[in-house]
Amino acid sequence: DISSARIQIYDFMGNKVSDGSDVERIAHSFYQGEIAWDCSSVAPGVYFINFDFGTVRTTVPVVVAR
Repeated sequence: DISSARIQIYDFMGNKVSDGSDVERIAHSFYQGEIAWDCSSVAPGVYFINFDFGTVRTTVPVVVAR
């Protein structure tokens, strides 16, 4: 469930840039949802969003371009 996942965002070098407080979570169902990340405070580049669901971690790469 996306609403209970712990979200952290890292840059390409592995530095944490967000603890998830700037991420809006929109749950459509238990297995489906979307997020909206306010990335206005980071430079253009590649970032990795980590979702922790208890013992399961999923990482999604994101490219910020302006």
